[in-house]
Amino acid sequence: MVSTNYIKVKYIYFTFFCFCSFSFFSQKNKLIPTGNVIYKYRLESSDSKLDGQRKAVEYAKIKAIENIFGRNLTQNNTMLIENTQSGQNVKTNQSFSSLTDSYVKGEWIKDKNGFPIIQQEIFNNEIWFIVKVNGFVREIGESLRDFESYSLNCKNLECKTNDFKDGNDLFQYFKSAVDGYLAIYLEDPQLEETSLLFPYSESTTSSYPVKGDSSYFLFYKPKYDDNFIEDNNLCIIGNIIDEIELSLDYNRFTENYLVYVLFSTEEFRKPVLTDKTNDYMEELDLGKYTLPRSLKSDEFRRWQERIRSANENIQLFSYGISLSKN
Repeated sequence: MVSTNYIKVKYIYFTFFCFCSFSFFSQKNKLIPTGNVIYKYRLESSDSKLDGQRKAVEYAKIKAIENIFGRNLTQNNTMLIENTQSGQNVKTNQSFSSLTDSYVKGEWIKDKNGFPIIQQEIFNNEIWFIVKVNGFVREIGESLRDFESYSLNCKNLECKTNDFKDGNDLFQYFKSAVDGYLAIYLEDPQLEETSLLFPYSESTTSSYPVKGDSSYFLFYKPKYDDNFIEDNNLCIIGNIIDEIELSLDYNRFTENYLVYVLFSTEEFRKPVLTDKTNDYMEELDLGKYTLPRSLKSDEFRRWQERIRSANENIQLFSYGISLSKN
């Protein structure tokens, strides 16, 4: 049986609170080809080869965007440390996540077929990666990223965090300036699997309607004597609310995930997903927990490239969260 970390979903029945009306707009897509862009990257001692290749590709794409739109591009770098245990031995791996704040000047939409191309060379006993990227980018207008969203580990708006402990619940805050549609995904880079967290599992929609200037608190079921939602003027969504619990496998001390928040003024479809709960029946307390529907991460990336190429109204915000033992 392949061991894995669990993003467990508890099914909670609740009443739909917020009713929304919507307005829409559309713009003409303007995808710009980058041509071939080459970048050389020296593998750091803290990087695995896979992490070094990923960093090299990311830097090459940043260079390609800068070549077209200038250098007003910011970057959020996160060092991820992972421990695994086998018997009495503990192995520590460091990985690097470099997330570009793409809403500043431009964003990478998709790769050209056959790219990126990665070559490895040894120079002065150091490993270098020579990366060639080629793809399509898009200039970002002033209207992009007109929403706020972040993760929390408790039912308090001051609990905003990217660091979680084993067994913590995951909550999500969201607020947009305009009416639109929302979806939230979570990627496990270790398993190369990406899960749909919202809309909830029992929803029949691919992206959920939200109202502008309304604050939403997701993955939370209030109790009858709980005034948290009312006191903070928050909205909750859904007839059946999925509560999210983050759990580590017994032989892992740290894990890292990527959260993807997609928002658009127009409804957008979801990718094809698979329910793998039955594959992990021994690990899960069935009846209380299940796994969110998911797909391979490379399939998720191709899906979001396709829909964002076709509709520039779809905004993407991504960031990393970590999970560690108590």
